[in-house]
Amino acid sequence: MQWHYDRFEPPTDDPDVEVLATDDIGVQAFVLRRNLGVQFHPEVTRHHVARWLELGARHELAGLGIDADELLAQCDAVLDDVRERTNALVDWFLTDIATR
Repeated sequence: MQWHYDRFEPPTDDPDVEVLATDDIGVQAFVLRRNLGVQFHPEVTRHHVARWLELGARHELAGLGIDADELLAQCDAVLDDVRERTNALVDWFLTDIATR
């Protein structure tokens, strides 16, 4: 889940930086020694999205042409996959990155 308009660039002067993922906006994930930087939120659940909608995000989404109820339905549809991928990301970080 990514719900913001921010961008970041990993340190360009460090040869240990390894960019892992990019999209048309910019860098989405990188590793620097024992650190993992991500520009998305693997921890977000349907509950988080529903709460953001309750706090007024429906208007923001509508302005972007996004149907809030469809977004919630998509959260439901990918729940198991997201949980599996998030667990894999955390496991990978703990076993391969944090132990460097």
